Amino acid sequence: MGRVLELIDLLLPNLNVTSKFFIDIDVVLRYIFSLNFNVTSKFACFFPKNEVFVVSKCNDGLMHIGKLAEEAGTTTRTVRYYEEMGLICPECRSSGGFRCYSHEQLARLRMILSLKDMEFDLEHIKVIIDKREQNKTAGELAHDILEDLNERLKEVEEQIEHYKHIRKTLTQTIASICACLPCDLRVEERLCPACQTLNQPTCQSVPFFHSPSTAETLELKL
Repeated sequence: MGRVLELIDLLLPNLNVTSKFFIDIDVVLRYIFSLNFNVTSKFACFFPKNEVFVVSKCNDGLMHIGKLAEEAGTTTRTVRYYEEMGLICPECRSSGGFRCYSHEQLARLRMILSLKDMEFDLEHIKVIIDKREQNKTAGELAHDILEDLNERLKEVEEQIEHYKHIRKTLTQTIASICACLPCDLRVEERLCPACQTLNQPTCQSVPFFHSPSTAETLELKL
């Protein structure tokens, strides 16, 4: 079997073949040697990028989209979306049109999902995964990816500070309006600036709720 594969490796650069050639070879070798060997996977580099292999059925070691999604803990809709965005591609399609995926694509999908959990956008996820596939040393890869992670951490910390400010404003606003719950005056009768409750240190005027002062009312009319 090994000699056969070596021969194919030698002949391929000089052959002008189509995907059907590889599928036929796959079938023949499986029949002759009774081995679980996926020729279409081995020689994928000889296919155009946008061409997907067609096989009679998903071979051993491959899985349909439903199984892939289940193993990765996501949905088939998500897998299809990532495929449309160019983040993942099926290993092949069965003659019935079903997508077939390998364990390598399962690992890639898990990488995508782990980065999505940190709320990287899909364009940035593709950049990070591309870095991983550039045959760098572990140290070089760590250096490059740490730049992305530290930048994301900085963005998250800024968002945290932003939401802390919003939380503080909401808390103060809720406390101020809660103090007005016992008030039985109609809106047009209220004199909020003169209210003793509102003048307490724990309360503050809320522009969209409390009535403005007399001076502010006159200024608005002018």
